[in-house]
Order: sequence, then C-alpha cells, then structure tokens
Amino acid sequence: MISKFYTRDYEGEMLSENISWKQGKKSNNQIWVPKTIVQDESDIGVAHVIGNGRSREKFDLKLLHGQHGGANGAESVGQSYGCNSLYTEFDPTFLICMHVDLCRNLEKTDYCEENIVYSNPKNISRYPGMFHLYPQIPSGFFAGPLALNLACADGHTDVYMLGFDFYEVNDTHIYPKSTNAYGPLPESVTTLNSKIENQLTEIMTVYDDVNFFRVVQHKGLEIPENWKWLKNYNQIGYGEYVSLAQLGATAK
Repeated sequence: MISKFYTRDYEGEMLSENISWKQGKKSNNQIWVPKTIVQDESDIGVAHVIGNGRSREKFDLKLLHGQHGGANGAESVGQSYGCNSLYTEFDPTFLICMHVDLCRNLEKTDYCEENIVYSNPKNISRYPGMFHLYPQIPSGFFAGPLALNLACADGHTDVYMLGFDFYEVNDTHIYPKSTNAYGPLPESVTTLNSKIENQLTEIMTVYDDVNFFRVVQHKGLEIPENWKWLKNYNQIGYGEYVSLAQLGATAK
C-alpha cells in the first residue's frame, strides 16, 4: 500500500549509484539526489492526467493549455500530467516516462531542454541532465497510475482522468508500436487490467480528500467494481468535463 505523500515536503532522496561485491561483501555507493522541481502554490488545485487510451482520441488536448476568468483575472485551467509518447502530440506540464526505449527516443530530441520529464534512477544515470527524478516511485506502477499519483502528491484536489481505458485483446492504445515499449498484448489481458485497476484504486483510496473525475466518451460506460464504493470517484462525459473544468474559455 502506498502512503499519502506530498512533494511540498520532499527534499530529495538517497539512491544507490552502483552495487559491487568485494571479498564477499556488498559495497553500496549511495548519492543524494535533491528535489529539482518546486511547485508554485498558486498552481495547485486542478490537474488533468492524460492516459493514452483510445477514448481520448477525439478530444482536443490544446484546451488544456487554455485559461479562464478568475478573481485575479485570467487563470490557467490547471496543470497537466502525461505519459510516455504523449510528447509527440502535446506538451503536458509534466511528462512521466520510465521505459528505456522511450527515454532513448526522448534523448534524441530537444524535448527535455524545454519541458519537465520525470523518470527513474536508471534513466537519470544513463542520460545525465535530461530527466528529473520521480519522487519516491511506487514499486511496479504503470505510467498512467504514476502520473495520477504524482498529481495527488503535488497537492491537487480536483483531478480529471482522460484516456484511462482498460485494454482489450489485441488492442493497445492510440500510439503506433514504434518501439519495443509498445509490443503486442497477450491474448488474455485480464491480469494486466487487474493490476492497473488495483493501482488506480489504491491511489484514490489513499488520497481520499481528492475528487477524481474519470472522463469518458459515454457517461454510461461501466464503472470498475472497486470504484463503485469510492466516495471521491466520479464518472463524467466530455461535455460535463468541459463545463466543470471551464475549458476553452480563453486560448492561451
């Protein structure tokens, strides 16, 4: 079970730089990796977490770069958190990328020079200066749940989830299988879907003071059984999402 954790309280963490054996004894060299991203409290509130399921194909992500009117004038519609190959079509506020092949592709571009990309210790060591350390990475989590977890850890209290679909046989997501990261799915995806659902359930259970809105093309889409009992889970259609999040009012 993950614990409730906030990045505002995070200063950094010790990582093992390398592990070697000398005369039968393990030598573990550790280095301190300081926090590199500091959130402005004025940016905290609404987050849009973008999964790569096909249900978001027709949604205009550029609306998430927009603004709306507020007490202090034009305000951002919120921060966005994305996964993996999303960077090829949209620049979220934060991108989460752990897969070695996708990180290798990113390294060949200038994307990391102007955007924030979180990754794991191995990729940070492999490509110095390219990535930011994902704080306290939950073991075994997939990219979508990692993006959702980080949005909560950053302190957002209203979190919209786009493209959070579950896999079907022989169907992956909206991006082509251009790297080894997007290999074919097994004939049975029940176990895979169960892991993803459990990870998302764990996040929504731990961050019980966060309002989660799963955005779907059809509001009547079946809700996973575990989510039916969560008081902070809501399922909404795209029209309701645009209205609630005040999207499209002013182009940025």
